[in-house]
Amino acid sequence: MKKIARLLPVALLLTALPCAAPGPLTPSGPPAPTMKTLEQIEPRTPISSAGYEIAQSGSYYLTSNLTDIAGEDGITVNADDVTIDLNGFTLTGSGATSGHGIFQAYTLRNLRVHNGKVVQWRGASKGGVYALGKNNQIDHIQAATNWHGIYTGNGATISDCSAYNNTDHGIYTGNGSTISDCSARYNGDDGIRAYAGCTISGCTAYKNSDEGIQAGYGSTISDCSARYNTGVGIFAGEGSTISGCTGSYNTGDGIQASDDTQITGNTCDSNGQGDGAGIHVTGYDNRIDSNNVTDNDRGIDVDNSGNLIIRNSASGNGSNYVIVGGNHDAQVISSPGTGFVSTNPWANFSF
Repeated sequence: MKKIARLLPVALLLTALPCAAPGPLTPSGPPAPTMKTLEQIEPRTPISSAGYEIAQSGSYYLTSNLTDIAGEDGITVNADDVTIDLNGFTLTGSGATSGHGIFQAYTLRNLRVHNGKVVQWRGASKGGVYALGKNNQIDHIQAATNWHGIYTGNGATISDCSAYNNTDHGIYTGNGSTISDCSARYNGDDGIRAYAGCTISGCTAYKNSDEGIQAGYGSTISDCSARYNTGVGIFAGEGSTISGCTGSYNTGDGIQASDDTQITGNTCDSNGQGDGAGIHVTGYDNRIDSNNVTDNDRGIDVDNSGNLIIRNSASGNGSNYVIVGGNHDAQVISSPGTGFVSTNPWANFSF
C-alpha cells in the first residue's frame, strides 16, 4: 500500500501535462518519382531491323539476329563517336548480292563494334565490318563467309576477333593499327594484312590462300603463328621487327623480310615445297639472330650483302645456310658433337 501511495502523485502529474498537437496532414506537393527512366537504365538505342542508318553519336545495340535484303548495307554509320554492340547476335547478309554488314566512311572516326557475328556479306569488295574511319575499335567479332572479313582505316585497334573463310582478306587494317589475339583461317587472300607502322601480336594465321600475316614498313610482329598458308607465313616491310613467332608448313617462306629488319627468336619448320626458306631476307641491313630453322627447303637464305647473321641454329634443311658474300655472318659450326665447347658467342650452328 505504501508503494501505491507513492506512485499516485506521479501518475496524476503525467495526466495533467499538455499533449503535443499533431502535424499537418495535407501533402506539401505531388510525390516525386522514385524510379529511374528506361533511358537512365539503358542509355542506348535499339536496332531491331537491318538497313539501319546511324545519324547521331551514341550507343546502339541489336535486339535480335538480323538479316538484310539484297544490295543494302546492314548498318550504315554516318556519325563520329558511335558504339555498336551486336549483343551476341548475328548480322547476316544476302550473300553475293549484299552490301556491307557495317559500313563507315573514311571521313569519320571513333567507331567501336563488338560482341557478335557478321556473316554472308559477300557482295564484290564488301565486308562484314567495313569501317574506313580513323581510330576505330573492333573487338570480339566473328567475321565469316564475307568478301572481306574485317576491313578498317588508319589507327584501328582490333582484338580478340576471328576471320574465317572470307573471299578476300580476313583482317585488313590501315597505317598505325594494332591487331592482337586474333585468328585468320581459310581466307581467300591474306589472313591478316596491315599497312605501315602496325603492331601485330598473339595472332594465328592458318591455311590462308596467300600470306598468313603481312605488315608494311616499320611494323612489329611478335608471338604469332603462321601455318599451312599458300604463300609466305609472315612478311614484314623494311625497318620492322619479327620476334618470338612460329612459321611452319607454309608453301613459301616461313618468315620473309626486305631491309633494315630485326628477326630474332623465331622458329621456322618445314616451309617450302621446293622453293621456300625458313627465314628469307631479300635486302640489306637486317639482323637475323637466335632463330631455329629446321626441315625447310633452305634454312636461312640471304640474297644481298650487309646483313648480320648470328647465333642461329639450323638442322634438316635442304641447305642450312644460303648466304651470299659481303655479309657479316658468324662462323658456322657443323655437327658439334658430344661435349662440344666453343669460345665464339656469335657462332651459328648446323647440326
